[in-house]
Amino acid sequence: NIPCMKTFQGDHASPITAVALSHSGLLLATASRDHTANLYSLATNSLVRTFKGHLDAVRSVAFSPDDRLLATASHDDTVTLWDVDSGNSVRTLEGHNGWVFTANFSADGKQLVSASSADKTSKIWDVASGRCLATFPAPNGLFDARFSPDGSRVVTASRDGYAEIWERSSSRSGGGCGGGGGDDDGG
Repeated sequence: NIPCMKTFQGDHASPITAVALSHSGLLLATASRDHTANLYSLATNSLVRTFKGHLDAVRSVAFSPDDRLLATASHDDTVTLWDVDSGNSVRTLEGHNGWVFTANFSADGKQLVSASSADKTSKIWDVASGRCLATFPAPNGLFDARFSPDGSRVVTASRDGYAEIWERSSSRSGGGCGGGGGDDDGG
């Protein structure tokens, strides 16, 4: 058996839905149905701050490669980017038409990919501007999406039991970020 090093409990009002360790290994982030994400210091074994602002359950948390940003994906149809040091919201990414299950950064931290089972899309976002760069449609909804190490592909996990690899060039790109069926105009 592997011994448990530390248990963090009691700081959320509802079940924890996801966890992430910072790339430095010094911080732990938790997501919860209570509409918040918490940040813990592993050096002091204490709660550092609570990120508040989502209107529904937070489904995932992810640190940027430099650990300066935390992305939270929520059932309120948004992804929020938070400044880890201050706890302030940097930007909210809006464009999904349903629960967002996950959000993950590219290896260089310049882009983020999100996935929604409800609107059946995965979207690539520019972190600096918050602009949607591409949309990948999925016929039966998505639970997860990740970049390949070089950022040229996105891999998705779908409700219908498929794992699919998408070439970035096959996405619908352009100015819009509408959800549902991959239409950039929201239709």
